[in-house]
Amino acid sequence: MGWWFGRILTFELVADDAPPAVGGILFDASGGAIFTDAATTVVGYAAYGRTIRDAVQPLVDTFGVELFDDGEILRAATNSVSTLIGAEEFGNSADQQQTPRLQREQAPARSLPATLRLTYYDPARDYQTGESRAVAGEQSGAETQQDLAAALAAGAAKTLAQAVIARTWAGRDKLTLRLPPKRLAFEPGTKVTLPLSPSDWIVDQTTVDGFVVVLELHASTSAAAQIDGDSGRVAANPDIVAGPLSLELLDVPNVLGLSSAGPLVLLAASSATAGWKPQAMAISFSGQDIATQTSRTKSRLGRAATVLASAASDLLDDLSSVDVSLEDETQWLTSCDEDGLAAGQNLALLGREVIQFA
Repeated sequence: MGWWFGRILTFELVADDAPPAVGGILFDASGGAIFTDAATTVVGYAAYGRTIRDAVQPLVDTFGVELFDDGEILRAATNSVSTLIGAEEFGNSADQQQTPRLQREQAPARSLPATLRLTYYDPARDYQTGESRAVAGEQSGAETQQDLAAALAAGAAKTLAQAVIARTWAGRDKLTLRLPPKRLAFEPGTKVTLPLSPSDWIVDQTTVDGFVVVLELHASTSAAAQIDGDSGRVAANPDIVAGPLSLELLDVPNVLGLSSAGPLVLLAASSATAGWKPQAMAISFSGQDIATQTSRTKSRLGRAATVLASAASDLLDDLSSVDVSLEDETQWLTSCDEDGLAAGQNLALLGREVIQFA
């Protein structure tokens, strides 16, 4: 008597006690290479991609996380409190030459999206993909789509989409300031308040020209108010069992003019059930293998239930008929008129004969 012993496979799922914060996700996904205190939470996030950058870039862009490279890690600015800068500090020069108090540029409105579509995963819809749409007021222009592999409630996604498009439009304002040396400690990501409209700005880049601190900034936006959102209904995802696949390899004359090399070999495929998907196939002959796949739609494949009577090949036969049972009973063979026949419509292969039917 032989004895067989089996092993029981067990596994454990480990999850956070609370919804993860954006800063924590960036820290974990980067192996500690990104450090920020961004506290906004999501239900979950799928950090995937060929590189760490690919995995975290959508999260950084969508939530507007301000980061800069300090030589060791990517991190947020040390000072999170906005610093007030007075107009008397504008227009510094290291060589006593007169310089503009400030330089301000604005990107044209036509270069910015008027509509944003944000895709995400909705827990209320069994984590199916959801889409939230935000528009930039009365602006007209292009539409853009942003994909975020995060699980969010519908209201949070709506709020986030509105924040993204508001931040995009606010970022069209660019400002360059030349400040005294006491502002040397300003880092990218530092928030500043200026006697301008708008008053809130964020430092993009800091450079030193002699004893002058040159700041490049973009306009900031205030936190978006929470917007209510509706997940909508769950899209049906029926569990359809694929039926047996019926295949026919058809060697036909080149009546369609598809090839100049003579006869064609066509692959017809169908099944009796719904839920059709193309399937990979391999055709082997004479020691050769050809990789191909079935067509994107079902072939109209069936069996003749009766015998078609003989008739001349150069005349229209108005008397004979043949009954055909299609593999998929939801398909139909549609009629055509004489003009359609003359144009080559309704070609069919019946046994070894290519016919047309009206």
